[in-house]
This record gives sequence, C-alpha cells and structure tokens, in this order.
Amino acid sequence: MKERYVFIFDYNGGWMILLYEDGINMKYFNSAENGWDNSLDYVNQFIENGGKKYYYMFPSYDLVKDIDVFKLENRPIESLENYLLK
Repeated sequence: MKERYVFIFDYNGGWMILLYEDGINMKYFNSAENGWDNSLDYVNQFIENGGKKYYYMFPSYDLVKDIDVFKLENRPIESLENYLLK
C-alpha cells in the first residue's frame, strides 16, 4: 500500500495544501488559485483508505516561508509543533 499524507497550512486568510505519496509531492493547492471546499474534498478522497493529515493553523505565512514545503516527510514539523491541530 502506498504511503499517503497531507499537510494543510492555514494562516491569516491564506492557505496551502500539499499531498504526498511515498514521499513525493503529488498535488498542491493554495488560496490564490484554488477553492477551499474543492481542495478539501480532494484531500479526503486522497487519504480515505488510509493516510495521515497534518493540519497547522498559525497567524502568519512568515512561520512557514522558510520551510521547503515540497519536500516534507510523513511526520510533524518540529518548528510548528505548537500550531498543529489534533
């Protein structure tokens, strides 16, 4: 079975969603180009048969701007631990 996981970054009116399969970024959504509801529907279908979702909510994009979001591993981001929703 393929390892699927999703990172959702929700910040000060903007957001981005990254979908990974076996450590490779397969899809990317963001508030400038995509709709929130349609993107979340895609996420739910992507991980419906097993997968991990990491949802982060923080006050500013500045907290994630220096992280290479296209190369994330299937584990929480240590520097954003306080913003991870459970």
